[in-house]
Amino acid sequence: MGLLLVAGFASTLGSVCAGENWPEFRGPDGTGIVPDVQLRPVTEWEENIQWSTPIPGRGWSSPVVWDDQVWLTTATE
Repeated sequence: MGLLLVAGFASTLGSVCAGENWPEFRGPDGTGIVPDVQLRPVTEWEENIQWSTPIPGRGWSSPVVWDDQVWLTTATE
């Protein structure tokens, strides 16, 4: 079982390090930092939005990004 877990972890390490996915709160290594990223100025954010969706409820989770999906949770009651 331990060998299987190590093999599974090692097989995902390359994609996480490449910055393709954001699998958990504060990112792949838990720091909330994405190295070597050039962000656009805040004034340009709205003109470059590709998509958006309303999120109902009161609590929004940290987004999880995996391939072409974004997962969020919220509390509606």
